[in-house]
Amino acid sequence: MTLSQILALVGELDDSPGNETPRDRFRRFLKDNAKDVGQLRDYVQECLSNSGTQYNRALQDLASLFSALTSGA
Repeated sequence: MTLSQILALVGELDDSPGNETPRDRFRRFLKDNAKDVGQLRDYVQECLSNSGTQYNRALQDLASLFSALTSGA
């Protein structure tokens, strides 16, 4: 599944409060499904190849997840 497909499914990433926001669903999807560094790299590349707030926010969340995975947290 491409990042664009994931973003289309979860909805507009924003900073709305709550537990079932699109951004919360996106982060949970990444945490539960993106265990491979290569897959994360592909998602990051897709963010860098596209412009817009949606991809910028996705990139922030991907960077946070990558940091957590590489630090062993």
